[in-house]
Amino acid sequence: MKIKAADPELVSILDGTASAGLKADVIAGVWPEVCMTPEQRAAEQRQQMGQELFDSKPFEAESFNLTRQLMMQAVAPEAAAKAVAAATPDQNRPDLTQAQLRAAQAEETRVRQASVMKGMAMSKAQYERARIRRDG
Repeated sequence: MKIKAADPELVSILDGTASAGLKADVIAGVWPEVCMTPEQRAAEQRQQMGQELFDSKPFEAESFNLTRQLMMQAVAPEAAAKAVAAATPDQNRPDLTQAQLRAAQAEETRVRQASVMKGMAMSKAQYERARIRRDG
């Protein structure tokens, strides 16, 4: 039991349940001699999660996702700050024309309004379902 808790990868290799990637690492000789500490494992998982969140572009208008934004800010605050800076139209950016800035602001407004309308529709539908259940 202690070995299973200390080095689950070793246990999975020994009992034959290892992933194909782990088996390939062992065969290629790139599997680490020393198992990772729980802190190292947690840091690696945070890094992977941060990269996945960054790749999903939660701050962009077309893939706006508040939950992913908050998760990214918690897991990788530096990457979140970079993503916000990249996704936010800046008045001082010389590479954007005024028309592009207005278009980006209009798109942001449209996306937010659509989100508010969707929330209102969902709330109304939930209210109607509750009313029907209550009135029977």
